[in-house]
Parts: sequence; structure tokens; C-alpha cells
Amino acid sequence: MTQELDPELVNAYEATLFTVQLPSGSVLFGVGQAPLGDIRSLGTRPLTVITAYNPGSERPDEAQNRAANERLRQTLIARGTQYHDAVGQSADRSHSEPSFAVPDLTEQQAHELGLEFDQACVFYWTGKLGKLLWCTEGEPP
Repeated sequence: MTQELDPELVNAYEATLFTVQLPSGSVLFGVGQAPLGDIRSLGTRPLTVITAYNPGSERPDEAQNRAANERLRQTLIARGTQYHDAVGQSADRSHSEPSFAVPDLTEQQAHELGLEFDQACVFYWTGKLGKLLWCTEGEPP
């Protein structure tokens, strides 16, 4: 993705919360925040949260978004990649996007998956810290 992102959109991404359905229960992740919930089943393993909804600054209709997310799910299955259901949502809960939480990807693999599905960024839990991996060229605005 080569386009620059609107600074307002960058702020929205940075405030996004991610609810992940782990075997140990629902866990809430955020950028620079400690997770809320039981992460025992994850331990200190990394976790990537990705969606195929709304690539970059595009806003396809619901049917197109669902189809794109299904392609992402099928890609994960075809690669034999374990995943958990997840939801990315705005801090005020006014917007949400179905997502997938993929354990054990390296930052490079997570970044490449985000690029493959034209995402502006993906959420990456390092095992200690949540951050965004930008899938744009250069740094976000």
C-alpha cells in the first residue's frame, strides 16, 4: 500500500480495541495496554489480529467486506494456520470489524499478511506489548 493515511484515521487505528476469543476466554487487547482477560492459553507467544474489511482508506459495502474476510479465512485455512475469532472495534464501540487472531507469526509474517490483504496496519501482540504494524510504505502520517 503506497497511499498516505489521513491522520484522523491513524488516530482511530491507534485507539482500536481488539477482542480475541482464546481457548481460555475472551481477552481485550489495545495498543500499549495490558490485556484484559485470561491469556494463559497464549502465554508469551505473539498474536496478530487482522481483518480484510475496509482495506486502507477504502470503504467497500458489507457484502464485499464479508467476501474479502472469507478469502482471508480461507487463506489461513489453506496455509494450515491456526486462528481464533476476533473483533476490532473503535474505542467508543460505534464501529467494529470481524477479524482473525493468528498466533505465532513473526512481525515480518504479520506485516506481509497485512500487505497481502491491503490493510493499513495489523495489530501485533509481542507477548508483552500491543502495537500496530503499519503496512504502508514509510511511517504513518
